[in-house]
Amino acid sequence: MNGKTHHKQGRHASDASEYEEYLKKNYEAILDFKTTDKLEELLNNLEKYVECKGEGISTHQLRNIFSIVKRAKTRQELQLIRPKLAYVGARQNNKNAKEFVELIGEIVKKVTDDNHVKNFIAFFEAIVAYHKFHQDKK
Repeated sequence: MNGKTHHKQGRHASDASEYEEYLKKNYEAILDFKTTDKLEELLNNLEKYVECKGEGISTHQLRNIFSIVKRAKTRQELQLIRPKLAYVGARQNNKNAKEFVELIGEIVKKVTDDNHVKNFIAFFEAIVAYHKFHQDKK
C-alpha cells in the first residue's frame, strides 16, 4: 500500500486517478500488450484501476462488451464497439463506471492496425478477469 486513505467501497479517489493517469500515459504499451516490456507494471496499474473504478459496472455488462470485442478481427470492426461503449456508459448511474467505460473507449480510439486489435483483446480479457476477481471479493 502507498499509505493513502481507503474507504469501505474500495480505494480512495486519488488512487484511482493515479492509476488512470498511468494507463492514459501508456496507450502504446496497452496496444503492444502481448510484447511490451512494461507488462508487469501495466498489469499492476490495470488491476488497481479496475478495483477502484470497476465496481459500478456489472460483470454481465462487461462480458457483453467483451463478447463483441472478441469477435473483432480488424481495426474497423473494433471501432464499431465505440457506440456500444457510449451507450453502456450513458446508462451508468455511477461516475466511476462512466469513467471506466470512457477509458476503454479512449483506448479503442488509439487502435491503428489489426495487430493492435489482438493486443486490445488480450488487454480487455485482463480487465474482465480483474473485474471478476474484485467483484467476487466483495
